[in-house]
Amino acid sequence: MDDRNRLIPCLIPPRHDFLCATVVEGLDQLGYAACCTELTNNARRDFLLTASSIVSTCQQAAFILVFSNRGYDSRRQFLLERGWQSKSVYLDGSDGRHLEDPEAPAHYALCFKREMFGQTHPRVRPLPLAAETAYFQCKVDQTKDIEISCTLRPHSPARRAVVETVAGLGIGHCLVGPVSDGGPAEPAQSQRKAAYFDVLARSRISVAYPGDGFDTGRFWEILANRALLFSPPVALTMPHPFIEGEHFIPYHNMRELHDELLHYSRHQAQAESIARAGHAHLLAHHTSRERARYMIQTIHDVLGLSG
Repeated sequence: MDDRNRLIPCLIPPRHDFLCATVVEGLDQLGYAACCTELTNNARRDFLLTASSIVSTCQQAAFILVFSNRGYDSRRQFLLERGWQSKSVYLDGSDGRHLEDPEAPAHYALCFKREMFGQTHPRVRPLPLAAETAYFQCKVDQTKDIEISCTLRPHSPARRAVVETVAGLGIGHCLVGPVSDGGPAEPAQSQRKAAYFDVLARSRISVAYPGDGFDTGRFWEILANRALLFSPPVALTMPHPFIEGEHFIPYHNMRELHDELLHYSRHQAQAESIARAGHAHLLAHHTSRERARYMIQTIHDVLGLSG
């Protein structure tokens, strides 16, 4: 492979961005030098881009990754001033359906969108979240002593309905209510996140519901911990999609959620089989490593790069 293809400048936000963190971790696991502009989002200090190195690194690289989120305008201007947008790839990790930079498809070589519902533009490809290494906390011999968990924060009427439905089942050994604040799985969040992942690891079944966007970390965290995932049907466009009833259990309304939870709490062998299948599908196609592999292959195909 061309050495330039192993060196990837990443113009990233100064705050945590879930998609950015997933991609940077995956690139590192694949052996790429993800040279980042900030020490955030799983960036490595030994690959940090400084004011003196950023221009030469971007010149040398076959392509540049530029991420949305806070400070994006300055990153876009940096590329624009040097005429590098034609070899840059835009990654939009925002919650909304629309690109934060609506002009991105006209200026960048390729765009990726986290929250993508169908093909919106020939230059825009799907790139949902995935399971980072820190999500996998369920041990091989883990005791699953929580029948159902629902760790949602009920900050919307829809989420409140889900929480009340699970709480009203009357099943023993259930845990309902928030355990963490939904922050990233990083050292600053370690204490609350450790308690949260302990709940998921001990759960036979766990219920997810979208937050500000459909693509929520809880979806991936539940699958990573070998719990049977309950989720609204997945409308997101994604590579290697999860199959309803084979990898997770979909629910369209509260009556369906109620009835399906009762069914699978009474049929544990069936629940465990689907949970294992969902976990295996996650490992095969939806870890940060596999998400980065898919992204790199797409970039190479579209940009005509070798290797």
